[in-house]
Amino acid sequence: MIDTKKIGLFLKSVEGADYLYMRHCMDMRNSINDLIKRNDLTKKDVCERFKIKPAKYNDYIKGNYNYSCMDMACLNAAFMELEIEKLKEKVPIQVDGSADR
Repeated sequence: MIDTKKIGLFLKSVEGADYLYMRHCMDMRNSINDLIKRNDLTKKDVCERFKIKPAKYNDYIKGNYNYSCMDMACLNAAFMELEIEKLKEKVPIQVDGSADR
């Protein structure tokens, strides 16, 4: 059961920079999990792509991690690389390049 009172008390106690830090961690967590789901990434894939040890995997994907600018850059690069791979597999529009028209 969700303890909404406990969560509410916690949220009321978080202010300023602490709140912003927590929000950024949750945004990273959500983006990482979205990347994993959209691309069926394995634990090994995530650890290699983000250069984390397997023992840190659960903390990393749950937001209990001190994310760095490098983690954010790796996340953005991963989204771009994986979307490009998908586009190569499923070309949305094929244009005939012949000049004989």
